[in-house]
Amino acid sequence: MKKNVVVLGLFFHLFLFSQEVQVNTELNSDGTSTVLSAYAKPIVTNYSEESITGSKYHEEEYMIAEVYLDNKKIHKCAVRYDAYSDEIEVAANDKKYVLSKGDGIKTILKDYEYQRLDQKGNTGYFIIFNKNKETSLVLKAKKKIKEAVEPKSGFGNYVPPSFIKDYKYFIKNRAGDLTRIKLKKKDVLGVLKDKKEELEKFAASKKLKFKKESDLVKIINYYNTLL
Repeated sequence: MKKNVVVLGLFFHLFLFSQEVQVNTELNSDGTSTVLSAYAKPIVTNYSEESITGSKYHEEEYMIAEVYLDNKKIHKCAVRYDAYSDEIEVAANDKKYVLSKGDGIKTILKDYEYQRLDQKGNTGYFIIFNKNKETSLVLKAKKKIKEAVEPKSGFGNYVPPSFIKDYKYFIKNRAGDLTRIKLKKKDVLGVLKDKKEELEKFAASKKLKFKKESDLVKIINYYNTLL
C-alpha cells in the first residue's frame, strides 16, 4: 500500500492548499476554545485503500470527544482513532484533521480516553478505560496489514491484503507502570493480588467475567475503591 500524506503546518493560521484561511480562537463562556488551530494539523491524502479489506479504525464511526490540554478543556469534536497510523482523526467544518501528539493532550470519550503513554521506549496512544483512577485497564489498539496471498496455481484464489487487530491489554498502576496481561482471571489477579479475595467475591456476586472487557473495567473500578 502506498500512502503519501501531506501534512500542512498549522499554528494560529491554517493554510489549506494555496488559499490562506484566517482562524480565530474565541473563548467561550465556559472557558473552552472554539477551534483546534493550535492543537491539530489538517491532512490531505492522495492514496487509495480500496485494495485493503477491513478497517484501520478502532471506532468505525466518529464519536464525540472532549480534548484537553494540561487538564483544561479546549474543544469538543468528533473523533476516531486510526489504529494503523497511531493517529486521532478530528472531523470539523467538513474537513479532517490529525490531532497534535504534543504533551499534555488527552482525548476523552464517553467510555474511555486516549492518552499518549510510553511502553518500553515506544510512545503512542493507549486507551484508558478506568478514567481518573489510580489503577486502570489499558488497551493498545493497534492494527496491521496482513499481506495479500497470491494464488500458487491457476486454480487458487487471490486473497487481498487486510487490516487485522494486534490488540494488547495492560494494567496501569498508580505509578503509571504498564503490566501486560491477557483477559484471564489468573493474569488479572496476578497483578492485583493484594486484593485477590475481595475481587473474586465481588466478581462472583455480580456475575462478572475477567475475560470480558466491560466486566473487567467494573472489577478494576471496584479495586480502586479498596485502595
